[in-house]
Amino acid sequence: MALRRLLRNFFSVSAMRLITAAFSFVLFMWLARSWGAELLGEFSTLFTYFMFILQLPLLGLHIVLARDIATRTEQQGECFSNALAIALPVSLILMVIVGLIGQTIYPDNMHKAFWLVGLSSIPMAFVVAAEAVLTGRESMHVIAMVNIIETVARVGLCLILVALGFGLTALFVAFFAAKLLAVVLYWQRGHLGRDFQLGSIAWPHIFTYLRKSPMFFGILILSVGIGRFDFIFLSIFSSMREVGMYSAPFKIYEMGLMVPSVITLVLFPMFARAFSDSRPAFDQMYATMFQMTFLIGLPSVVLFAAMADFVVPFIFGAEYAESALVLQILAFAILFIAMDQVLTVVVLAGHREDLELKILSVSFVVYMALLVSLIPALGYLGAAVATLVTTCFKFFLRYFWVSKVMAMPTAIQLLFKPMLAGIGMVAALLLTHYWLGLIPALLVGLVMYVSCSLLLKVLSREQVLGFRALLARPRSP
Repeated sequence: MALRRLLRNFFSVSAMRLITAAFSFVLFMWLARSWGAELLGEFSTLFTYFMFILQLPLLGLHIVLARDIATRTEQQGECFSNALAIALPVSLILMVIVGLIGQTIYPDNMHKAFWLVGLSSIPMAFVVAAEAVLTGRESMHVIAMVNIIETVARVGLCLILVALGFGLTALFVAFFAAKLLAVVLYWQRGHLGRDFQLGSIAWPHIFTYLRKSPMFFGILILSVGIGRFDFIFLSIFSSMREVGMYSAPFKIYEMGLMVPSVITLVLFPMFARAFSDSRPAFDQMYATMFQMTFLIGLPSVVLFAAMADFVVPFIFGAEYAESALVLQILAFAILFIAMDQVLTVVVLAGHREDLELKILSVSFVVYMALLVSLIPALGYLGAAVATLVTTCFKFFLRYFWVSKVMAMPTAIQLLFKPMLAGIGMVAALLLTHYWLGLIPALLVGLVMYVSCSLLLKVLSREQVLGFRALLARPRSP
């Protein structure tokens, strides 16, 4: 049953990510070709703020909420009610802050859209609390259904508005309306109406959450900032055209992040339970997941980078061809992010939020320094380099501290054989590219990688079966 539930959750979340990303990608491609780089830059800037505040109303407590409900399901109504009592007032503060930022820093034509982004934080408060509850329940299929419906409605409405000649403000009316639709769906389909208990709202419970919130809110701000401040800094220190040129390949890069984010979301409750039930099982899950992520991720990012020169102009148009180098740079960040997310699950499942905060704080300082120094000099290429360097730095810093502070088994040696296979793949690709062309060379490189992995016995059958057995363990009563 546990394995069946895991597979259902994985395929539900995978379908959600794939469908929502595909629809969002269609909207983005349409805007890139219809509006050009400058207007695309304005939309991307507003969209960045929208995504930045998406989880802020709950002050980062969605991790605590999901973890509590994963281990104590009988308290989910009480937890949800008190979390919502925190999130709604915070959303009002966010609305004012976002509106004033837009009013103060950005051009007049963006002001109304900024206030709409801020207003969207109110339904976001309910949505983030609802998704935390459902994650703790491992009801990913409900989250998937709601996100798909919301995205299809939002993108469909936006495409109609663009076709009719409407601009930025109208598009973010559609964003706000789609969030309201998500609230209604979670209330009904997620059965959160029965979980909400007004009488369960209690100051002692709220204060318990608020005492935990500074650390988790810091983690959330820093982690989201590392993923979004490149756009914000570009919009402030450069031009909207630079933002637009950066955002085209960045959208493809975001698609590449879909798989590791799905794996993290699905496996977090299982890692949390394994840490409580059996430390050896927890260590084994970590080591195997670490190696498998690298084994699958390495050839994926090499193929991603190799096809950038063709993919970017093909999708977004010739205007964006020069920004293909951004995708080549960011492709390798995907691998380090995927590996880093495995370590992040280990840290949070192990209740070491203090360590997570230290890691993100140091990485954030490095990121800000790189953005401030590289963007004025290199524009959008500087933003890409800053993102890659920070991603690599954060991974190695987290690995070092996780191994040392949490006494996790050393796993870096597990990457030696996959790296040898990767060297063989790249060598085969480079040697055959000139004579065969790109696509045949990529196929030759992939065959070389698989062959080397099999010859070196990178991943044993016993490891795979052991990992499968760990995932199939039943929940503790």
